[in-house]
Amino acid sequence: MLKSLRFRLSVVFIGLAIGPLLFAAHFLTRHSVNYLEQQSQAMLHEVAVRVGNEIRFFVEVQIKNFNLIHKLYELESLTPKKQKTIFSNLLFNQQIFQDIALLNPDGQELMRLSRSSIFTGKDLQNRATQKEFLWPSSHKEPYFSTIHFDRDIQEPLVTISVPFADLRTGELAYVLTGALRFKGIWDLLATIEIPGEGVVYIVDQTNQVVAHRNPSVVLSNTTTNLPEVAGRAKGISGTDVIISWDFLELGEQKLMIVVEQPVSKALALVTNHVQIALIVTSMVFVIAIVFVVLAIRHFVRPIESMAAAARAISSGDYSTHIVVTSQDELGALAFAFNTMTQDLEEYNNNMEELVKTRTDELAQATRLLEKDIVERMALEKERELLIEKLQRNLEKVKTLSGFLPICASCKKIRDDKGYWNQIESYIAAHSEAEFSHGICPECCKKQYPELYEEIRHNLND
Repeated sequence: MLKSLRFRLSVVFIGLAIGPLLFAAHFLTRHSVNYLEQQSQAMLHEVAVRVGNEIRFFVEVQIKNFNLIHKLYELESLTPKKQKTIFSNLLFNQQIFQDIALLNPDGQELMRLSRSSIFTGKDLQNRATQKEFLWPSSHKEPYFSTIHFDRDIQEPLVTISVPFADLRTGELAYVLTGALRFKGIWDLLATIEIPGEGVVYIVDQTNQVVAHRNPSVVLSNTTTNLPEVAGRAKGISGTDVIISWDFLELGEQKLMIVVEQPVSKALALVTNHVQIALIVTSMVFVIAIVFVVLAIRHFVRPIESMAAAARAISSGDYSTHIVVTSQDELGALAFAFNTMTQDLEEYNNNMEELVKTRTDELAQATRLLEKDIVERMALEKERELLIEKLQRNLEKVKTLSGFLPICASCKKIRDDKGYWNQIESYIAAHSEAEFSHGICPECCKKQYPELYEEIRHNLND
């Protein structure tokens, strides 16, 4: 199945139809993601700058209120009781400061008011050596302390000190210090709306969250590790966010106003685009499948017919032909295939006839050859029997050859050892001949004349 032409063409056609679309969708998605991340980061930075400006404005308003009180009421000309009344109204009506203290040019507390405690004359201290007095008295400008956490009210505070100069002489008359509550900043953060469920919070130099619209985040002493550069990172809640920040300087202290937005919300537009792209891709995929089925039916079916015909021909069936339904290259190929099949059929028939003729000739030649072989085998067997017979006869024959020394008188023969042997003994020893003794007529007449005459007389009768 995986090696079939139909499957491979399907993969190629679908790839050609879907591949460019997927590539374009991937490219556009990546571009959109980067663009939206940059836009979200820029928007969050603008929010951080705006929040920083509002906090600066909030702090500057409090400093201006201090200066306005000094200029409006001319504190130098007021009795301590009236001064206390003015600052009590400031402390309890606005609920911006946790406590307020008025120091003379020597750093001695003239009064100290608090929202949670009561201070008497015995509780007043000298702050001549403390920074909240030394800085404004020497630099003639406001001072901001580091942020510290008040366990009694469960809220961060920052001490602000403002120098008051005598309106007539210009010399230092008072230093007014106040513990600014961060609740006002919390309320400010709560009013800021950030699109896409964004949050804004303030981090001090120790990476501790000191202001958040949710007070529990601050009260739980939450810390955060900000990335080196703004962009995508883990947020304060551990989720993926787009984050940006701006710095807020309060005196020598540098705070960070952090704004973050969930990635899912920042990239909601891309998500919609991806969903649309998936829908379009699915539709194109369905259309591509339909197109592939039709295309394969047109292109592959003739090829499959030729493959089936080729298998039939390989099995010996030359009667298979392909139906030509088109005039294109596939039709020409089918026509050529049919012509080739017909030629193969004729060639096969001729070859079968030729093979049959040659087979008959070979069969006849084989029969003649077998007959000749049988005759030759019979002659060979007869020859072998004759040879065997001759060999057996030769084994019984002993021949004499060469010169035989024979006595001229007694006719004895001398052997190789020098002994003289009767002629019959010598011949019997050197051949297969056997002797039977008799007497010839001449020797009988000579040796036995009487016997010779009797035998002659009997033969004549």
